[in-house]
Formats: sequence, C-alpha cells, structure tokens
Amino acid sequence: MFNLTRPLPFGLDISDFYLRLVQLSQKGGKLNVTSLGEVPLPPGCIIDGEIVNEEKTVIVLNQLLNNTKPKRITSREVIAVLPEPKTFIKPVEIIWPAIDSSGGNKPDQPINYRDIIIQQIKKIITYDVPIETDESKIAYQILSGRPGRPGEKIKLLVGISTKKITESYTRLLEAAELIPAALEIEAVAISRALINQSLSKTDMGAKIIIDLGATRTGFILFNNNVIEYSLSIPVSGKQLTDVIAQELKINLPEAEKIKKSYDLSSATSDSTGQALNPLIDLLVVKVKEATDFCRERDNNQCKIIKEIVLCGGGANFNGIENLFKNKLNIATTKGNPWINFNAKLIPPISADQSLSYTTAIGLALHDYYVKS
Repeated sequence: MFNLTRPLPFGLDISDFYLRLVQLSQKGGKLNVTSLGEVPLPPGCIIDGEIVNEEKTVIVLNQLLNNTKPKRITSREVIAVLPEPKTFIKPVEIIWPAIDSSGGNKPDQPINYRDIIIQQIKKIITYDVPIETDESKIAYQILSGRPGRPGEKIKLLVGISTKKITESYTRLLEAAELIPAALEIEAVAISRALINQSLSKTDMGAKIIIDLGATRTGFILFNNNVIEYSLSIPVSGKQLTDVIAQELKINLPEAEKIKKSYDLSSATSDSTGQALNPLIDLLVVKVKEATDFCRERDNNQCKIIKEIVLCGGGANFNGIENLFKNKLNIATTKGNPWINFNAKLIPPISADQSLSYTTAIGLALHDYYVKS
C-alpha cells in the first residue's frame, strides 16, 4: 500500500486543552510507534473546537513537534482531527442515477463520479444536517456498491463540516509548516482505534463508544462496521471537577485528585456524592436517550447493544465502568487503543495514559484502514 521509503503521516489530536501526536511505522507487516507526545494548551487558544488564538497555538504545536519520544517525527505530513461539536457524520444510501440525469455529461466526456456522489449526498442531507450545503465541506467513504451503474445502491459514510472550521484548521497546520494529508472527524478516528479491525462485520455487533473528555462527552454508535450515529453530550470531566471544588470550597488541583479517587458507582450521601449525583444522573440519562433512539430507528438493526466501550481521560474515573453497567444493564469496559498492534510493540506508557491518546492513535492508523 505504501512507498516505505517515505515516512508515514502522523496523527494530530487537537482539543481545547491539549495537543497530542502519534507517528507510526510499518515493518514486516507490524505496526510500530516511532513518535508520540503531548503538550497542554494555554486557556483560550481553542474554545469549543474553534481556534481563537492561532499564533499561540502554533507556538505550542511547534513545541510538540520538537519534543516527541522515543524519536522526533520524521514527516511533515499530518492527519489532523476536526472537532466533534463542529462536525456531523452519518451513513447515507444513494441510488446511482442514469447518466443523462446526473450532471449533463456528454458521451465523449469522462464522468466525474465524485461530483455525482456529492450532488446526491446534498439532496439527502439538506433536511438532516444543520449546515447550509453551500457552507459545508463534504467527504465520503464508499462502504458498498459500485458507482457508474444506473439503479445501483451505493452505501456511503458521509462526514460534513463547515468551511470555516476546515479552513481554520488547515491554516493552523500550514502556519506550523505542516502538510495536511487529511482532516478527519473525531468519531471516525476514535472508532478506528478501539475496534479490532481484523474482525468481520458479523463478529462485532452493536457497540457504544463513550469518549469522556475534559470539555464534553462524545457518544458513538458503531454497528455493522460503520458509525450509525454520533453526538456530543453536555457533561464533561471539567464540570465534575468544578462541582467538587465549589461544594468542598477547595482549589481545582485538589478537586481533581478527589474526583479521580472518588468511586462514582457508589451511592453515598456524603457532600461529594450529593454534588456529583446531578451531573452523573444527567450523563446516564443522555446516554440512555441516545441508546433508546438508536434502538427505535427505522432500520431496527441495533436492538441488542453488546457493549459500552469507554475512552478519554474520564474513562479513568474510579467506578465509571460499574456506573454504566449498573445503570444501563450493558456490559462496560475501558477501551484499548492498542488493540490493532502487536503487544510487543506497544510503547511503555500506562493504560490510563493510553486512553488519552485514543484519537491520535486512530488518526495515525488512517492510511492503514481507509480503503477509499
């Protein structure tokens, strides 16, 4: 698949509080991590996924590029994330039109399949996605079907973002003298890292991936080898820390320590539990609403959700697995972002720290598993 004399693009996770990077290499058919690293972002550089201070963000990005381990990065090509709150993703099915109704191509002119697909996608998403099609960037991956046959059903995974967001992220990368090889929606990268790519569709079943982040919680339904549904839930790790600090009248670092040691699954009546319970209940309610919605969809393909998989820094909260298992009656585990790697080649970082790298790992895996 690759010219192995050329270094592979690295994955870059851009969030409100951190930048994280992973670069891979391939030798003898095995994946190896050659570079990884993270740096905190000063407050206000990125807010809700929007780049507010490009100059400061570029400075921090360059610090990261120069301080990766065990080696420095060997490529200027990057596959970067697009922020979940500013993007949308959905599976779409189109019917391939007759040539004379698909853009006026003359018999002696080559057919532009991509333009035809984009036209058909725009007709479908007009009523589903709250972004004007003229202001959007649309990307797709063909899941099944063959373009060019009139009447053929083509199944696609479609990603949509605003031109403003994609252009601002491209500008940021170019300001750091990087070459954007791809921009990818966060849910896609997370799913790629946490799903065993060697399993067949029938082996997977429906899974829910919950990304417990510092500023939001991402919900992803992965079914039939594709993302069926994703959304952001308005509960975050930072909110939990803030609530503890306010309730106990302590500073944020002390509140963060208490949060990590507190058993979220225990039904206690102490002041910390009373403060956290409303947010925990809201998180559980939102996840339940999303799972019920998925089960009631017209295709009715995900009645049985086999597993909840947790990732993000919040997946390290004490008792979080039992919390979801007990409240939702669904088996719940922490994700393993190294599931597609040879165990001997996993870098020497803790499982807890690895969860924070999930998105960057999924981005770095892009070229290995994206087929079209």
